[in-house]
Amino acid sequence: MQVVEVPSHTIQAFTAFETQLRGLCLREFPCGVGTWRETRPKHLQKLKSKDKIESKFTVTLKDYGANLEKTEALEEYVISKSSPWKLDYSWSNEAKQLREVAVKSPWLIDDVFILSFFKTIRIVDKNVSEVDPGFLRFSNLEELTLSCNFITTVNAKNLPRSLKVLELCANQISDLSSLCVQPPDLIHLGLGFNRLSFIGDCLTQDYWPCLLSLDLGHNNLTDLLDVVRKLGSLPKLRNLILQGNPLALIPGYRGYTIDCLRKLSILDDIMISADERHHFKGLARRREYILDEAKVTFEVTCIKGVPIPDELKNPEDLPEFPIIERRYFVQFMFPEDTSSKAEVFQLTHDDFGRLSSMASTLRSLDESRMEQFKDSTNTLDKPSEGSQPETVKNVNFTEKPEVVESKETSGEPAQPTTNPGDKQDTEKEVEKKPEIKLSPIKSTKGAWAEEIELKWSESIIRDDLVSLRDFFKQGMDFSVVEEVVLCYPAEEFSEDSGSQSEKKDKGKGNNKGEKKDDTKKGKDGGKGDNKKKKKESEQELKRNPPTYTTLATWHIPLSDFLEGEHDFQSIFTQGGVEVASTIKSIDTDRKDSKNKDSKDKKKPPSATKKNVKEEKGKDQKASASAAKGKDDKKDKGKGGKGPAPLQEDEEEPGPPPPLEVEIAFRLYHWKTAHDSLKEEEERKQKEQTEKK
Repeated sequence: MQVVEVPSHTIQAFTAFETQLRGLCLREFPCGVGTWRETRPKHLQKLKSKDKIESKFTVTLKDYGANLEKTEALEEYVISKSSPWKLDYSWSNEAKQLREVAVKSPWLIDDVFILSFFKTIRIVDKNVSEVDPGFLRFSNLEELTLSCNFITTVNAKNLPRSLKVLELCANQISDLSSLCVQPPDLIHLGLGFNRLSFIGDCLTQDYWPCLLSLDLGHNNLTDLLDVVRKLGSLPKLRNLILQGNPLALIPGYRGYTIDCLRKLSILDDIMISADERHHFKGLARRREYILDEAKVTFEVTCIKGVPIPDELKNPEDLPEFPIIERRYFVQFMFPEDTSSKAEVFQLTHDDFGRLSSMASTLRSLDESRMEQFKDSTNTLDKPSEGSQPETVKNVNFTEKPEVVESKETSGEPAQPTTNPGDKQDTEKEVEKKPEIKLSPIKSTKGAWAEEIELKWSESIIRDDLVSLRDFFKQGMDFSVVEEVVLCYPAEEFSEDSGSQSEKKDKGKGNNKGEKKDDTKKGKDGGKGDNKKKKKESEQELKRNPPTYTTLATWHIPLSDFLEGEHDFQSIFTQGGVEVASTIKSIDTDRKDSKNKDSKDKKKPPSATKKNVKEEKGKDQKASASAAKGKDDKKDKGKGGKGPAPLQEDEEEPGPPPPLEVEIAFRLYHWKTAHDSLKEEEERKQKEQTEKK
């Protein structure tokens, strides 16, 4: 969740209203009483019918002069869309009407008339932090919108009794207790996009007997059973919004809510049909099946467009070893399961007494011994591996040194004593939430093919609904990964290690005759040993640790899952994928070594440097003659086979095909009440298989 910083300068709600009211310019041209208006003496206020008709259609300088404007012209300045005196009236439905009154009857404009004239007021994004008692002066106010501000609490005593609609969307409200102190009879209450983690007894019939519509969307509510039970006491509730909360990710959220709140007509802006009521009938009596956990399903159909590896392009040119195994899979980054870590924390917490006894023995050491430890390696400053979960320390750097008392983990972390001037900094630190810890979820692996069919599907359950909701807001990253494993025969490593040790022992004083004898022995027994090695290599191969290369990465937006969506399916493409260069370098080194070994085998044992030069000259002559022969063949006849290779050389290879991945991501939800029984049966079967 993103932390919103409170601005240093905030204002009260009535002050924000006054600034918007001044923007109407009720006492300035073309409104108000000024030198630009026609004025008549008091005894000529009532005009004759003839004067009325003429004054509506004629304006003469003889009667009014150049400095005067007719009332009709002033009204046109206010109403016309192209007028330079046109203002923004979106903050109230009565703003435009009030300005017209200020033109027609400016003598009516005073504070009492203005405050009684407004029925709707919208104060949006004006840095409002408090609803002050000034709103009690509005005698006819029915609709008040205070969205996108920094309001933390709302005192119901400061709201006018005539209020029917109160919208407090996108604020920082976390407590509703002050709103329930003698509230007005509201019809709609909007509390979406706030910080509510529980509602308590604040939203019950005792405080809101006339409430028809309630918006609690995009808060931090997690207990579905408790929320539905409290809202069930509202007698007139017909419209409810709960989407965006962590509890909306539970599979039985919609069905259980519909079956419990029988009078509800609209849930999350979707009409409740008669079929839905029939399908979910009976879920209200199966509360034990409603668990605070979400279930998601990953699906990967196939991968297309993976480049052909070099070992498949030219298998004859590659050496016998290493054997290269390539596998391809899709990796999703998803929030890790924290349930297993909680068990480990409890085990270490039980051993706190034993660790505390060890700490007491350390304190009993002599002062001289302690000074030696501090001067040498400062080992006592480093915490032990098992002592981290037991004591939680909150370090606050201030100007003066302060004593921090560490407590045992009785439920709350130890807090340092802070100065009153540092409260704002500590509040910001508390508001910041840790980042979501992600863990990879890998699909099945497949060998290379033009179309790698994986047909993989896996369902995962997470019980940390708050972190899962926040993860859906930021979206999910996934990538196509290539796994490469190099396999060598186990004997090669043993022989190489043995030969290296022998060379070190012998040194530089070896004779050439011994080397010749070794080469003769290798030639004599080479043919028979190669067959044996091939058979043994098939049986025993040493695998190097796998190396991974990310071929492509994509991002999936999942915010629609917080708005009621349950399925996402798409094909992702990306072009210009290349094979990892690290594997190529290994292969080329192996090729060079193999070519050298083959040339050495062809030579006689008594070959010298001169013979090597002669062989190189022969090879150059042979290659030149072969090239001439090819040129002669190309020049022969029109119908010959010569022109074909020219066309192949001239054609440039086209771009590689794009990499394509077909995936699907689904948030599991119950469509009928019978789905709850199916899920319970599947859970029991899994438990039985795990026990076996």
